[in-house]
Amino acid sequence: MTKQVSPRTYHEIVNWLTAKISREISISPDAIRPDEPLSYYGLDSVQVLTLVGELEDFLGTRLHPSLVWECPTIALLADHAARSMRISHELHHSMA
Repeated sequence: MTKQVSPRTYHEIVNWLTAKISREISISPDAIRPDEPLSYYGLDSVQVLTLVGELEDFLGTRLHPSLVWECPTIALLADHAARSMRISHELHHSMA
């Protein structure tokens, strides 16, 4: 399901999440604020878990399903994912 890819940056992840959420709830990406809780946008648990699955595909790495509750905003989620990817990428290359 996942494959090793170059780490995504914080901004790439924020932009991807913003675009996905704006399409999901049919509002302009400009209306999405990265520091607003995802619950503000009315996403239900199925939509959030689907978003996490799609984010895993985008990132090429596994994410814990509870991550969105631990990191409830786009900004926090993107920061955590970018840092995790960077660490994983560094570990992978140091072992190669």
